[in-house]
Amino acid sequence: MQRKIYNTDPRCMLNLENTVFVKAEKFINAEPLNDEDTIVYEMPTEQKESIHQLIEEYDKREPFDVEACKIQFEEVQNSLLAGLVNRVPAEIYSQIADHRVFVLGYCTKEMLGQLKRHSKKNEKWIQQVDSEYYNVQLYEGIPEKLLSDFGFHDCKVLNVIKGNDIIITFDNSGGFTNYNKLIFHDAKISCEENIEGSYWIYEELYKKPNGYEAHMLFSDAHTNHDLIVSCSDITFDIDKGGKVYAENTR
Repeated sequence: MQRKIYNTDPRCMLNLENTVFVKAEKFINAEPLNDEDTIVYEMPTEQKESIHQLIEEYDKREPFDVEACKIQFEEVQNSLLAGLVNRVPAEIYSQIADHRVFVLGYCTKEMLGQLKRHSKKNEKWIQQVDSEYYNVQLYEGIPEKLLSDFGFHDCKVLNVIKGNDIIITFDNSGGFTNYNKLIFHDAKISCEENIEGSYWIYEELYKKPNGYEAHMLFSDAHTNHDLIVSCSDITFDIDKGGKVYAENTR
């Protein structure tokens, strides 16, 4: 597998250009699609240049190093073994005959059945928590459209402008939203880390007496970053070549 990955030509990544992406919830629920539910991926110039750099490096690469791969495999397996006890329930962990084989993705049919039942139990619990959280948000009076629009998953933060309002501009080419600007009005930051260059991965929104409190989690290649903002209102913009189309939550 490692040899196959090592010898995979990065030119294949250029095929992503003009790929049509569909909102996940629409696809999962098999709902009818509208134009706003699809995004045609236009690869940024920066990404194309990065791919061409990878192609240049690929064409100059050394032969695949089998011995180095063996050492890396052992290190990864030891890491998985060390973390297995925290990822599998104790009653299941104690029944695993060979943990080395298990971390490679192999187990008996009986063990697989137990894991599936445990997974379904966890999934049911998560769905229940998500449903309760969503209902609480509606009960608090957060507009349903705001709940729907407040999500920039997989969008990259290009810059953050701080003033009375906080304006976050995104590269939304890898996300599932048409918006590329998020504005917090009359904003105050209570928890802040450098989020420029990172990707939006999670959000929570709460109603407050004077507006909203937004909790956001971002991630880059090294770590996660938190941002918590209190504001009077939240609006979204679509910036197209100097023209800005705004939508608010009122």
